[in-house]
Amino acid sequence: LDLALGELFDWVKTLGAPHEALQPLSDLDGRAVISALHFTGPRSEPLAGDYLLRGRLQEVSATLDPIPEPLALSAESVAVAPARIDIAGLTAAVSDASLTATGTVSDPFSAARSLTLAASGFIGPRAAHWALEKSGGTDWVALQQPLTVSRLSLDTDFKATHTVSGAFQTAEGPVLTADLHLAPDKVSAPAITVSDARSNARFAIESQPGQLSARFNGRLDLRSLDLLLSDRLPRSGWVEGEWRATRAGAAWQDTRMTGRLEGGDIVLSVPGMDTDTPRLESFAIAATGSKLTINSADLHWDEIALRLKGWLDPIKSGLNFDLRGEAPFIDGDALLAKIGSEKDQRPQVETTPPTSETSWRDGMEGVLRLDIGHLKQSGYHIRPLAAKIALRDDQTMVEILQADLCDVSLPGNLLIDSAQLQVQLQPSAATRNVGQALSCLLQQP
Repeated sequence: LDLALGELFDWVKTLGAPHEALQPLSDLDGRAVISALHFTGPRSEPLAGDYLLRGRLQEVSATLDPIPEPLALSAESVAVAPARIDIAGLTAAVSDASLTATGTVSDPFSAARSLTLAASGFIGPRAAHWALEKSGGTDWVALQQPLTVSRLSLDTDFKATHTVSGAFQTAEGPVLTADLHLAPDKVSAPAITVSDARSNARFAIESQPGQLSARFNGRLDLRSLDLLLSDRLPRSGWVEGEWRATRAGAAWQDTRMTGRLEGGDIVLSVPGMDTDTPRLESFAIAATGSKLTINSADLHWDEIALRLKGWLDPIKSGLNFDLRGEAPFIDGDALLAKIGSEKDQRPQVETTPPTSETSWRDGMEGVLRLDIGHLKQSGYHIRPLAAKIALRDDQTMVEILQADLCDVSLPGNLLIDSAQLQVQLQPSAATRNVGQALSCLLQQP
């Protein structure tokens, strides 16, 4: 028996509101070839009886919400009974994706229906973009090659509880495995792995109301993910170690961390900057509780080479820190111009203007020690410059330990608060040629 599914679907639509299971379906075409039909029950209510229908699907096209393009289907074997539908050799293709699957729909005509599916195939960039767009993942993932899918397993109740696992690989990329569980009050991925010649890493993440936890261990070379990551994320460099973090609230002080990480060669993505982007040459960090210790971090940006070490620790009102930065040379004019150019190229976003009650440093308390071998600013050359900057309450205290400008030493203190600026300098000349020093200070040839 050969059934025209388009005509059958048009007839079903004349019967009134479709069954709940058919509501996402807006159009159907193709053929169903029935090879066997067994039925026992009242003729007036076929679905209330006991029956078994066997057959296959050929050249079926279905339009389903929310899939943006028609879904092409075929199946080598379909068995329909009141309590279940078994499908074998099912091929489903949409856009640039195609999967071959075997599965079972349990209780297909009740609100408690569920699906168990095993599949393999490939997913192309267009289909991946649509799926990521629906889930809000396009900011982080941008598939650039077809993704081969194997050992894909899906269990769903068609409502809010889903379990997905499988292995995925691009032609030039690593093998990714994932195990994902979605429930109304919890999302978890207990095992995500990345493995190739460069990487052998394992992730886990769990999110539920009021709490987020994540784990990482192994080595991850970001080049392994180059064909998967969006331009917003670093796509070069490496990270190695073990790290665990749990956040039980909205603030950083509600975060607890433990572990050690090291890495390097990371090009930091800055919107609007295609060249001369900052590069994190190397770093080594450790964490205990809420405190993050920077054992070393070497940042290169054009001619600037900055080494940073110290610690950060959130407090109730904001952030406590003790940091030391060292750089052999900083061209202040070039740095400000680079920062200004980068800001000009960023997309314009409306923001609330700052008020007198708010500041970039609100809630920050700590000390930053700077050692700069040579600072060039507005035509002046200060070499060296050593300073200690302390933030406390609404005050910024700058202690200039050493600042040699035009053979004049300018140690002293600056006190900045919301109401005033106090400057105390103790200049002393290291040269007897006062005229030469004055000419230098006045920038006279």
